[in-house]
Amino acid sequence: MKKILLLFIITFFVMNQLSAQLQGQGRIDSLLHLLPKANEDSNKVKLLIDLSHTYYSINPDEGLKYGKQGLFLAEKLHWKKGMANASRTIAGNYGYGKSDYPAALKYSSQALQLFREIDDKTGTARILGDMGVVLWYQSNYPEALKYYFDALRLNEELGNNADIAATLTNIGIVYNSQQDYQKALEYITKANTIDEAMGNKSGIAANLGFRLTDNFLPNLVEVVELLARDMQELAILVDVGLGVCCLDLVISIRLRCGGLVDQLQDKRSPSHDSRATRQARLNREWLAMG
Repeated sequence: MKKILLLFIITFFVMNQLSAQLQGQGRIDSLLHLLPKANEDSNKVKLLIDLSHTYYSINPDEGLKYGKQGLFLAEKLHWKKGMANASRTIAGNYGYGKSDYPAALKYSSQALQLFREIDDKTGTARILGDMGVVLWYQSNYPEALKYYFDALRLNEELGNNADIAATLTNIGIVYNSQQDYQKALEYITKANTIDEAMGNKSGIAANLGFRLTDNFLPNLVEVVELLARDMQELAILVDVGLGVCCLDLVISIRLRCGGLVDQLQDKRSPSHDSRATRQARLNREWLAMG
């Protein structure tokens, strides 16, 4: 089961990264075309930051080059918001692109100070979340939670539901790493409630993967009940390219639970798609992915 969850998570991020790279290269080409014509002003800073951010999953060295050019120009213009955003994207290239966590935290701290100086609460919340991710990568779970909860308080104050959901999910992941599975499930479930209200399919997909792990499901009845309730969500995963992985999860649980799942499925409303129809839909996704 845990191997299947790992496959789910790896595929989720690999497919998102591949999609981002395909879209990102076209965006990079467009931005590079604009760069020679740009004036030395705040719009060029934004252009350089955009290039840096788009490069981080493709070529972080290029991302750092353009991010540092953006930071230099923002400093020359005495534009603190540009300096903060440039520092944040440099940190992203170091942390997510190159796994250089000390450098990522250095530039993140610089960005955090600048966002606070200009009272940019959205920027402050997002860099706090970024720092939480880096600290989690370093297995510094108490500090990661501190930064995440600071980010959560700001996002709740701002009413930014998308960032609230993302932060709640990240908090759940940290608790999972600490083997506090009850709190992990609590925060993943809170995040999923918001994602469902927003129709955020990628968020629902990620949350579903976590909720179907052994750590979160201590007994067979809970496994079956959760699976029966979430079967109607599985079609969502087709739309975000995760049909095959989630189908593997379902098959694994079905093998463990025997006929109990089918008994619960038979009790569901006939207005829902049948299991066979949903299976066929997932099979078509498999063919499309192949």
